[in-house]
Amino acid sequence: MRKGSYFAASFWDSPIWQTLKGLSGDHLRVYLHLAHGPNSEVSGLYRISVGQIAEDTDLDPEHVRSIVDDLVDVGWCDFEPPILWIRGAGNICDQLGTRDFRRNASWITATEKHVERLPLNRVVRAFCEFHRISTPPEPSGVPEGQGPSQGDKEGIPTPRRHLADTLPTPSPQGADTLPTGCRQGADTQVDGVERVRLGGVA
Repeated sequence: MRKGSYFAASFWDSPIWQTLKGLSGDHLRVYLHLAHGPNSEVSGLYRISVGQIAEDTDLDPEHVRSIVDDLVDVGWCDFEPPILWIRGAGNICDQLGTRDFRRNASWITATEKHVERLPLNRVVRAFCEFHRISTPPEPSGVPEGQGPSQGDKEGIPTPRRHLADTLPTPSPQGADTLPTGCRQGADTQVDGVERVRLGGVA
């Protein structure tokens, strides 16, 4: 269980807050749980189920599912059970208070070790590619797409999300060319529909 989380005061001026203000209070409750809750992780990539979120927030699992889908649709996170990846405010750059976590070798090493403990699925691969860190090897004897990544503990069928797969390959040059998840929002297109990405330090 996580002992603490960094909450940037700049959240109140961030794009995700502007979006949350137009949604329900339940959306804010789920956002806070995902970004700063006991199951969250400084990398922004971690294992969680809809059931866990529902239990901790005292919300109905189907309602939680809908809220998470909304947060995916606005570009704040990506979710393929049991893995969630925070792409906007509350991501690894935000939590570490930096524009580029790769400036510190120990942060890279810690993140790679954390990723190795997670089940390998599309979201984990996208995270590794996005941040240019090593991708864990395929588990032997377990076909891809089976095991823990297939649905969460409620057994609710989960559509695969492809938001992360639409992002351009990040450039290693300077803060102005950081990956979208580590800078202020940029426009992207998902399934042919233009949306404003809520990326960047809060």
